[in-house]
Parts: sequence; C-alpha cells; structure tokens
Amino acid sequence: MGVPAEAALAVILGFVLLICLRDRPVHASWLTTEEKEWITSELAHEKRELEAVRTYTLFQSLTNIRGVALAVIYFGIVTASVGLVIFVPQIIKQLGVSNRPSRRKRAGHPST
Repeated sequence: MGVPAEAALAVILGFVLLICLRDRPVHASWLTTEEKEWITSELAHEKRELEAVRTYTLFQSLTNIRGVALAVIYFGIVTASVGLVIFVPQIIKQLGVSNRPSRRKRAGHPST
C-alpha cells in the first residue's frame, strides 16, 4: 500500500517550507535590506504597543478567568466529539441498523 500523491506532496512541501522560511525577517534571503528593516521596525512597534497596554506573566495567563472558561468550554467540546466518535456505532447498532446486507437483498435470492 503506497503513500497517496496528496500526502507525499504535502510532506515534501512541508520540508521545503521548513528550509525556506526563517524565524526572523533578518534571516530571510528573499527580502531586500529595506524590506527587512521595514518589517523588523513594524514588528518592534507592534510589540511596544502591546506591551504598553499590559504584560502578563505565565501564572497570570493561566489563572485568567476568561482563559480558564475558554479551556473548560474547549474541553467539553472535545470530550463530546470523542464520545460521539466512540459510541455512535453502538447507538446505531442498538437502533437496529446493520452494515451487513440481508439475505433477501442479495442477487439471486427471491425477495419475499
């Protein structure tokens, strides 16, 4: 069983992007010096604006009531989704639906 073409292309493209994309604009070989300087200054300006509003420590971010509420909501969504994936086949089977074809519907058998 071989790897589908879509999967192979995605893996190859992932490695190409890992090699070509850099962490910082300064290291990007395809940008001109002016573009590197402009992007770096814009990123620094945005960071200063965000830090001027407020900076959070790790503990503050983990105990923020809104963050905790979003985490609880996300946990509920994931739990419900996994529960459905696991138990829906059993629920469908209990309703009387089967994935086996009945004998009457097979070719060559007279239907009654």
